[in-house]
Formats: sequence, C-alpha cells, structure tokens
Amino acid sequence: MGERRVPLQHFDIESLARSLKLASIDVIQTANTNIESHWYRSAGPVDLYYWQSHSKLVKVQINIYGQIVEWNEFDGVKTGYLKDESEEDIGRESVAFDKDANPFAVQQAIDFLGQVESIEGNLKQHIIRQIGFYNRWPHMRPTGFLSWLFRRLGKKS
Repeated sequence: MGERRVPLQHFDIESLARSLKLASIDVIQTANTNIESHWYRSAGPVDLYYWQSHSKLVKVQINIYGQIVEWNEFDGVKTGYLKDESEEDIGRESVAFDKDANPFAVQQAIDFLGQVESIEGNLKQHIIRQIGFYNRWPHMRPTGFLSWLFRRLGKKS
C-alpha cells in the first residue's frame, strides 16, 4: 500500500556508448610521478574514468546507472554500486564493493566498451582485456613459475 514503485528503466547500451565524450583531462601531481586522469561522460548516466602514469594504465572505473566496474593494477577487477552517504553528506556518494566480482556487470562493461567510439582503439582494447581478465584464472593452464610450483607441491617427500 505505501510501497513506492520505481518504473523499470531500459537503456540502449549502444547509443549510450556512442554518446560517450571526453569531459575532462586532469594531471594529479604526486611526489614521484604525474598521473593523468581522463573522464568521459555519456548522454545517459554513464561515466568512464581511467588513470595513466607515464602512458601506463593504472586504474579504470566505469559507472553504468550506478553499477560500478573497476580495475586497478593491484586489486584486479571489482564490482559494486554507488550508495548515498549519510544525511550530513548530502550529494556525496561512495562505492560499496561486492565480495566477488559480478560477472554480469563485468560483461555489461565489456559490451559497453566494445561500442565506444571516442577512445582510441589500442587503449580501448587494452581496457577491455584488463576488465575481462578477472575470470580467466580458473581456466588458465599453469606455465613458467606456476607450473614449477604445482610440480613441487604435487611431489611427495
């Protein structure tokens, strides 16, 4: 009875991706390096951020209708959602990360990125590879050090 219903909202990921445009490039200066921050915004509520240090990708964050997919070189891929902060901090948001990466959110981000035209092809493919990498570990065959380690651990003393 007092229930508030939110209408379902459908979106066209292709048109959102095509509408993505560069909004800002900033340089963050630290003691050791300069980090370039790139912000892209679409016609709908979609934002893409990526950070580079000396042309090396260090972090990517995609926000599609409040669903977050993030990759960084230390933690790998994480997913979550934007949540509003307390009443004192009206207008501020933080990310609540999922315990495990949500494969549907990751795939949606990859599908979105595949349609983006405003990011140079090699960089776009690099971002897609990094985000798509999260689920490959269980299927990879061990090579090099991992192969040696598994052989050592598998041997009986």
